[in-house]
Amino acid sequence: MTISSGLGQRVLTFPNMGENLVEAKKYRADKSRAYREGFDEFVKTAVRVNIAGKQYLAHNNVNLYVDMTQACNADCNFCIAKVNFTRNSKPINTEFLNKALDALSDVKPSVQITGGEPTLFPTQLKRLVDTVNERKPKRPVINTNGTNLLECTKFIADSKIEHVNISRHHYNETNNNKVMEFRGPGITNNYLAEAIAPIKERVRVQCNFLDGEIDTYGEVMQFIAYCYHKLNVRNVAFAQLTPLPDDSFYAPSIIKVIKDAPVDVDAILARVDTDSRFQFEKYRGGVACYYEVWKFLAYEEPMTIIFKYSDNQWLEKADADPLLLPDLVLHTDGTLAGSWCKDRKFLTKFD
Repeated sequence: MTISSGLGQRVLTFPNMGENLVEAKKYRADKSRAYREGFDEFVKTAVRVNIAGKQYLAHNNVNLYVDMTQACNADCNFCIAKVNFTRNSKPINTEFLNKALDALSDVKPSVQITGGEPTLFPTQLKRLVDTVNERKPKRPVINTNGTNLLECTKFIADSKIEHVNISRHHYNETNNNKVMEFRGPGITNNYLAEAIAPIKERVRVQCNFLDGEIDTYGEVMQFIAYCYHKLNVRNVAFAQLTPLPDDSFYAPSIIKVIKDAPVDVDAILARVDTDSRFQFEKYRGGVACYYEVWKFLAYEEPMTIIFKYSDNQWLEKADADPLLLPDLVLHTDGTLAGSWCKDRKFLTKFD
């Protein structure tokens, strides 16, 4: 593997990535090993960068999350954006993204626009997308529950946005709306399918494993069929709820929800292993995650299916080091930080 960084190109071999299912199963059985080796890899490959006059060590593929707004028309009890510090419902000053990219000229991060729900403010979202079109950062992404996606489709379709990640946690719209606790009628499957149609090649549907909802192999198969036939989407990611440290900046309510509702994802993958319609592609361990990528070949067009595990205690470990920057976050108030907590690892603030 060749890593290109500010330190030049280096050929590095990492044990926590590969295309061998036998090796993947070893990491699946010992996720802590994947997280530990992912963290060690980050430390070894981190690139020295200058931000606001100070030196840091950034992940060589560091991402800039743009926390566009706290406002959301859903109230998922497992939402990782529930924190114990202040965020703004008013959408972020869109010029902050330009200023952040200027400040991060040494870093050249990828960009992910998130929230809250970005599509609640189509005009401001378009301005952020216009900045992406102009500045051309790596792998720009939007995270959304699809609320006003139909209104945003035109400018997204004509943009440099590479992926649109849509949160959907059940194939039955009534169940999904209950799980996500939408204020109002929620989002129907028909609306979502219509909204996705012009950008379907860029869409990934993201589903959290939730006890009593999508929590078995059979439910996974139903969800895959729903994405293919109803939404006409070929890219689906299933994720284990991320364990969160008790003594961090997350709201106690979400920490309790995650602890009280575990799903046996290993058992689901054990069934996938023996299903000839699935073809294993690769595995990867990161700073706080482990994931497997599979192809599902039962339909006329192949689907990409991702199964992801994560554990935020490893991000906490990175947060504890004042120099390490696994992620960058542009917070709603204009604070640029090296942490999801705007009061930690402060880099600079824009006015």
